[in-house]
Amino acid sequence: MLAGADRLRANRRRVLTQGLVIGGAAAVGSLPGRALAQETAEGRLKTVLDRGRVIVGTGSSTPPWHFEDEAGQLVGMDVEMGHILANGLFGDRDKVEFVQQAADARVPNLMTDKVDITIQFMSVTVDRARMVDFTLPYYREALTLLFVKDSPFTSLADVQGKGVKVAALQNVYIEDLVKEKIPDAEVLQFDSIANTILALESRRVDTTFADFSTAGWVTAQDPGKFKIAEETWGNHNYAAAVRPGDQRWINFVNEIFLSAMAGLDFAPFHDAYLKYLGIDVPLAPAGFPTQFL
Repeated sequence: MLAGADRLRANRRRVLTQGLVIGGAAAVGSLPGRALAQETAEGRLKTVLDRGRVIVGTGSSTPPWHFEDEAGQLVGMDVEMGHILANGLFGDRDKVEFVQQAADARVPNLMTDKVDITIQFMSVTVDRARMVDFTLPYYREALTLLFVKDSPFTSLADVQGKGVKVAALQNVYIEDLVKEKIPDAEVLQFDSIANTILALESRRVDTTFADFSTAGWVTAQDPGKFKIAEETWGNHNYAAAVRPGDQRWINFVNEIFLSAMAGLDFAPFHDAYLKYLGIDVPLAPAGFPTQFL
């Protein structure tokens, strides 16, 4: 006997393959699953289904989003979203090929069809939305400060006006971002997030300017060594990106993501969020669809 969510998923797949009716509307073609193997319209969805795997562009060096574990396997929240997408397309989470790419290749690789989708902690901005189509967001990022555990500083206010040294990842805008909150800071830029953490650990800097997810991951790995500032700012969304102009493809990806974040395929999404982000996400309750708030 199947129990709970497993039984619900099995029933849904049976509905999909038999063309039964759910909620007064034909289910075939309206929910993710193998029924879409009959897809005939031209476009990315047909290309992916015919190929038998989805090609996902992502990174490999930024935990908790994408990194190699001790066995050399690519893991992380972005990677899990790729597996979730493959499962929705084929009923098999392993029918995905990951293309490891630098952050500055996220858009070019979409435009040149090297990947079907980019899932790589990509911040949603108006400028980027002119170049790509964004999916539903799957994380709400923010900026914060990371301190060593015995630092006298615990908040943003503590470091303002103190002439502190701040480690930050190289970026054309990074100095402006730091000085917006800490005008008198001395900003030291590094070529990787790992090196910003090493600079903090070795006391070369007073604090590291970091994404909240990164700071949370670092602190969780060694809570006796680091602590996070009391506040966050600069909140923004992470979403996957696809080449613009293919509404069928992005609609289908969004259906898979929505089912993972708030529907029948919630369990893998929940477990990945807890494992990589330390957040025990509750399933959206029955009644009003709060996920759209």
